[in-house]
Amino acid sequence: MQAVFQDQIEANKLVQRGLYARWDAHPEERPTERPDLVKEVRPQLDRITAELLTALKDTQRLRTSPSCEPRLYGAAAWSAYGHELDVLHLKGLRRAVPSVCSDVTQS
Repeated sequence: MQAVFQDQIEANKLVQRGLYARWDAHPEERPTERPDLVKEVRPQLDRITAELLTALKDTQRLRTSPSCEPRLYGAAAWSAYGHELDVLHLKGLRRAVPSVCSDVTQS
């Protein structure tokens, strides 16, 4: 699971750097208010982390299957479509998933 979380961190960095570059090039797109880290951001991150850990545990058998990669990329494409991701966030998604099928060790 360590590789999965490392991929999540690297994807986050990629998106953050891209957003800062976008905002430097187009300051009018920069958010005018910051979210409250303690009340808004941390609770969401904690919930997402718990959900990810549960999903990784519950899907361990599927993640060892030869069909894991095509199913994963199909699900990622469907999610990208459903959430109408822009190019930057598509790159982040692509960076976030490579170890899901290859990292099936117990933590």
